[in-house]
Amino acid sequence: MLRAAADDKWLGESEASKSDQFVLLRTTVIGVNSLSDGTIDNVTLVQRTVKDGVDEWSYLLSESIQDWYSPIDSDKFSKEVISILKPKAVIEATEFGDVLMNAGVVAGQGIERPTELSTPGSDDTCGQATTLTFYTQLLEKAPENPTPVPAGGDSGVPFDNHHCCCPSSVSLPGTKNCTFEGVWSYRRAHVGIGGSTAMTVANPGDVSQQNWGGGNDLSNAYMFLPLKDAYASAQSKSWMGGLNMTALRMLEQRAYGWFHAYNDTAPAKYQNRIVLNYTVSGTTTGLAKMPYLRDTRRSVGLNGFRMVQASETANGSSFGYRFPDTVALGNYNSDDHQLSICSKPDYMTHNVKDTVPFYIPFRALTHMSVPNMLVAGKTMATTFFANSATRLHPCEWTTGVAAGAAAILMVANDWTTQEVYEHVEELQMLLNSSKIAQPLEWHGGKPPNPPPQRKGYVCGFSAKRCLGVPLLPIFNSSTCDGRCSPLNKDEWLANEDYWTSPDSQGLIAAKSDTVLKKELVDSENLPPSEILGVKAGTKCKLTVKDGFREYFLCTPQMQI
Repeated sequence: MLRAAADDKWLGESEASKSDQFVLLRTTVIGVNSLSDGTIDNVTLVQRTVKDGVDEWSYLLSESIQDWYSPIDSDKFSKEVISILKPKAVIEATEFGDVLMNAGVVAGQGIERPTELSTPGSDDTCGQATTLTFYTQLLEKAPENPTPVPAGGDSGVPFDNHHCCCPSSVSLPGTKNCTFEGVWSYRRAHVGIGGSTAMTVANPGDVSQQNWGGGNDLSNAYMFLPLKDAYASAQSKSWMGGLNMTALRMLEQRAYGWFHAYNDTAPAKYQNRIVLNYTVSGTTTGLAKMPYLRDTRRSVGLNGFRMVQASETANGSSFGYRFPDTVALGNYNSDDHQLSICSKPDYMTHNVKDTVPFYIPFRALTHMSVPNMLVAGKTMATTFFANSATRLHPCEWTTGVAAGAAAILMVANDWTTQEVYEHVEELQMLLNSSKIAQPLEWHGGKPPNPPPQRKGYVCGFSAKRCLGVPLLPIFNSSTCDGRCSPLNKDEWLANEDYWTSPDSQGLIAAKSDTVLKKELVDSENLPPSEILGVKAGTKCKLTVKDGFREYFLCTPQMQI
């Protein structure tokens, strides 16, 4: 098993030296076995080692990616099959939803139709356009012997340099099209020595990343196979990422085609001076190692939760909806690079509100039927529309941190994701601690509205009582879907802050005049029948020794 070391440039020296930490490079997921309750019991991986004399990045991705998933040695790689047995926590943050598909669990892909909360995967062939980026460099003068670049092509859609984000200073007169300099500087990765950062200037020595809507975006083919085909390949033990290989080859040819189209239409002073930069890409093909995916397969969270786009918009404040189980932040617009082969539903085009800085809940990092799996990044439990704002690196990073912290609690406490949800305050405290220091609040502007006092239910205490709660519900029914029973008529909830610790007989006493309740809801929101006023000194006999969410379960020793 090849373990990452400091000289792999993936880990710092201190991290690489930890005996209990393994980073498996060049590794793919090819199988998942689950128990009857959905718990992942085994994850099968293939790790590849580059053979001597082989440049793994001299091949196009379409020529090698299926080899990455094969357990059989090839002319490029030797392989080792690795099994992760009985993991307490699995984090699905793969590019292609490898764990979701191999687990065979419900997942979303593409746009939901006709409404945002329609069945996940209801249109699994219509998603976001994909880009294969590359880096170009402007030389002082034309090279004598330039490295040949494959001709490529437009893959069926003519190139154009239209882009909505070009300011007037770099737009062609009378059009919305960007000038050569506008395209060049829009994602300029490096400014040449002594050069200008102005968008109107391309400097000798500049390096520009090309990622352009009318350029190397592939808009006429979707990168993923339909879900039924993806599931079938996983079930038949032939999983290779579930990619549309025709679309991937089209993407590669369009990238090369855009390099030539962009250069050929450059002002005369730049022509023949623009070359591919192979150093930044790290490949001898000149193209990026992986495509820029804007969406992938998505989870469906606890109780069917999916984060929707409306939660990312203003909620009577400067920020999005503040979920009580918030574990991460995000801030990006709803950015959908539409495929030309399909249309957007009405809810994505009519009366759409702009996004504002928003919150991401823990439920978005879960799956409804896999108790030990967390998800992060583009595999989160979101709708397609919500993903168009959560799909960038900042959200991938913050949700990855939150998922990692949740995994720590799952391993330490032997918890499922539902149990993390029930103790989400502990996760939030860990994220906010100096050990992690992940911010969970936006500051400045008008604060978000407090969450409504809506009621759901959870199972609590070792006696398995179904309790009404204002926040973080798991069940919608007062019977907790038959998993636990309601409080008995003589059982009440006592806030630990207002009662003494139990004595040897299991009795607690009210420290002052207070109330007992039937639900974990603020007293002012409960009907009189669910509140019992008691005097200081009143005794209450514990039903069970354990507490739940800082409450005792007890029977008052008085006439009711």
